[in-house]
Amino acid sequence: MKKSLLPLIPVALSLLGACGAPSKDASPKAPDVEATAPGSSVPLEGTEWLLVDLGGKPAIAGVGTRKASLSFTGDSGSLRGNSGLNSFFGPYALDGSKLRIENLAMTRMAGPPELMEQEGAFVATLCVARSWRVEGDVLVLVDEKGATLATLRAGGP
Repeated sequence: MKKSLLPLIPVALSLLGACGAPSKDASPKAPDVEATAPGSSVPLEGTEWLLVDLGGKPAIAGVGTRKASLSFTGDSGSLRGNSGLNSFFGPYALDGSKLRIENLAMTRMAGPPELMEQEGAFVATLCVARSWRVEGDVLVLVDEKGATLATLRAGGP
């Protein structure tokens, strides 16, 4: 029996406006902010970060060769990524170790339910992450209370 993906369309559409409207304190990335964590040789910006753990659960493989990933660009203050199913992009702001990601836009392909669930959680995590740190080659995204939301491993330049 073939399963219909039609029930997943509203989920995918809701992710299109992923992080909502900008907050009053969101601002473009300051060009003089150092985006390398103290004691780390892996910079936040210019590195492809591959999702390892999300909310305490191991990341699941994406569709085909796609991997859930995230990359921050230094000069433009924009990020791009992939949920393992859909691509996303949008602005971010840094202030030292503080991070704000808002107004993500995404493609809207449907996929396996478990991957759609991970996608929703990954995008939601990006929207609530308020700080970051790099430990060796691992990026840790943290919420406003200091709880770890996700870990990503450096996967390339």
